[in-house]
Amino acid sequence: MKDGIKSFRLKFADDTTIFREIRTTENTQQLQEDLDALVKWSKDWQMNFNVEKCKKCTLVTATARQLTTSWKARNLKNVTKRKTWVS
Repeated sequence: MKDGIKSFRLKFADDTTIFREIRTTENTQQLQEDLDALVKWSKDWQMNFNVEKCKKCTLVTATARQLTTSWKARNLKNVTKRKTWVS
């Protein structure tokens, strides 16, 4: 997937995880741009992501504020844990 995404990405089978540290507004904007790039890639290759299964997991310190991200113009559901795998 050559798409210009700047955030970290993990792929396993048909699962994709994208993440980055958010310390500034620019970090938030970059993450949203990367999510938008994934939407474009999925349309170009006719490999749609299941929006119902797309979620966000926010790990924050006590002083951090919540981040709003969207996928295909829908706000992502927040989860508190994520399944992991070892490669």
